[in-house]
Amino acid sequence: ADKESRQLLMLSCAEADILPYCVHVLVTCLKRNALGESEDDMSLGHLVVMLQYDWPSQEELFIKAVEKIVQQGSFTYNIFFNYVINIDMLEEFAFLKTPEGGKINLDLLPVSTIAISRQRTVTRGVHKGVKEDFRLAMERQVARCLEHVDTLTKKFLTEERDIILQNLL
Repeated sequence: ADKESRQLLMLSCAEADILPYCVHVLVTCLKRNALGESEDDMSLGHLVVMLQYDWPSQEELFIKAVEKIVQQGSFTYNIFFNYVINIDMLEEFAFLKTPEGGKINLDLLPVSTIAISRQRTVTRGVHKGVKEDFRLAMERQVARCLEHVDTLTKKFLTEERDIILQNLL
């Protein structure tokens, strides 16, 4: 790297400075894995969670993430409902499940929807219960949309530290 591309960033040792910097670094690292050629749903999910922090300035990157999900035709991220509370993002994910949104196969519930559908009695409405579970989970998330994103981000970084690090390697 040449001298012009290197930067030394001085931050105060205050949460108000450190958290945004850490989020920026993580978004930069995650987007390489999430939006690359391979299907890396875990990195994609982590990226979506992190993009909430600096919303709406990260909306363009979120749109790229959604385009990647549509291109894949499916998306699995079973901790989605623990951390995604941004109303615009929730609306977009709800839309993806509709016929107009491409009927994308979203496996976002804490227990895999595949496992749930296997447990239910097979009838004509085999996925009806799963659809209802998804709708109810979305309604609960909408009720959480006023939570502080700082608190949620810190909780995510703390509780999911190991799987975040695993995805960065």
